[in-house]
Amino acid sequence: MLRKARRRGALRALLAICSALQSGRRRAPTLIAQLSMIFWPARRAGDDKEEAAIVPVPSATETAPRAPSGSLLDSLFSSSGAAADQRRKATPATPSRGTSSPSPPTRQILQQSAGSRVPQSSAVPLPSAGGGAVATDAVAAATNAPSSASVTLLQAELDQLRREVSNLRYERSEDQKTVGELRRRLDAALEDHKRTTERLAEQHKLEMNELERRHERALDEAKREGDRAAQILSNVREQEGSFGNLATRMDTLNFTLAQLRESVQSIGGRGEAMEANMNTFAGDLRATLNCQQSEQWKRLETDRQQFRHIFPRKN
Repeated sequence: MLRKARRRGALRALLAICSALQSGRRRAPTLIAQLSMIFWPARRAGDDKEEAAIVPVPSATETAPRAPSGSLLDSLFSSSGAAADQRRKATPATPSRGTSSPSPPTRQILQQSAGSRVPQSSAVPLPSAGGGAVATDAVAAATNAPSSASVTLLQAELDQLRREVSNLRYERSEDQKTVGELRRRLDAALEDHKRTTERLAEQHKLEMNELERRHERALDEAKREGDRAAQILSNVREQEGSFGNLATRMDTLNFTLAQLRESVQSIGGRGEAMEANMNTFAGDLRATLNCQQSEQWKRLETDRQQFRHIFPRKN
C-alpha cells in the first residue's frame, strides 16, 4: 500500500509539473508527452484502472489543441534512446518496475492529458483514501522543487534531436547527390551504349553493302568468263568448219590435178619441158597447199589447247 501511495504521489507531482510547463510554453503537449515517456515506469496490468482514475479531466470551457501524433512520438523517442537512458539515470525519484513500455490504455490517457490545456489548479486531483498524507507531501515537494534539471534534459534531448535531424538531412542530401551522380553515370552509359550500338549497326550495314558489291562483281566476272568460254567454243567450231572447207577444196584441187594429168597424158607429145613445167607447177601447188594445210592444223591445235585449258575434261 505504501508503494502504491508513493506511486500515486509521484504521478500527481508529475502531472503538476506538466501542467506548469503547459501553462508557460507553446509546445507543451510535446513536453508533456516526453516527460510522461521519461518518468512513467512499466506497470502491471492491474494498475491501469487505478492510474486512469486519477488523471484530471479538463474543463468544458477550455479549448484543447491538437495532440501530437503517436508516430511522431515513436520516431522521436526511438531515435533518442541514449538521451532517455541518461534522463532515467538522472531522475532518482522515479520508481522503476521494469523496462517495458506503458500499456496502450495508459499511454492513450497520457496523450489525451498532453493534448488538453489543463490549468494548474485542476491538474492535481484530491488525494485518495489510504495515502493522502504521502501524496500531499509528494505534490508539495514536486511543486516547490525547481524544474531546471528536467528542462535542461529536455533541451539537451531537443538539441540531440536537432543534431540527428541535421545529420539525417545531410545524409539525405548526400544520398540525393549520389543518386544524381549515379543517374548521370547511367545516362552517360546509356548514351555511350546507344552510340556504340549505332556505330556497330552502321559498320555492319557498310560491311553488308561491301559484301553485296563484291558478290555482284564476282557474279559479273563469272558471267564474263562464261561469255568468253562460249566465244572460244564458237571460234573452235568456226575453225573446224573452215578446216572442213579447206579439206573440201583440197579434194577439189586433187580432182583438178587428176584431170590435168589426164589432159596432159591425153595431149602427150608436147615434150619433156611441158611435162617438167607441169610437174613443177603441181609440186609447187602441192607444197603451197600442204603449207596452208599445216598452218590451218597448227591454228586448230592451238585453239583446241586453249579450249581444253579453259574447260578441262572430267575423268
